[in-house]
Amino acid sequence: MNTMTHRRAHISILLEDALGRLFNHIGNIIKQRVQRHQDMRHIRELASMGDRDLRDMGIARGDLCWASQLPISDRPTTGLNQIARKNQRA
Repeated sequence: MNTMTHRRAHISILLEDALGRLFNHIGNIIKQRVQRHQDMRHIRELASMGDRDLRDMGIARGDLCWASQLPISDRPTTGLNQIARKNQRA
């Protein structure tokens, strides 16, 4: 294999690797956005419930507000589940 062919093969491998990482990253971003959309829908459903029902589940209305303001990298429903478990043990 001559030097030019070797360089092209090396560049092709690097490009494939970079594109693979890029598509993987884009896929992860899309997955995060879909999860966030679903979580926010659940929070809206919870917000439509009465305070007594929320207390029965171990969360308060303020917890919903807190969860809805979490960064996109954090799952609001995971945070609410942790709060509910903690409050139900107390």
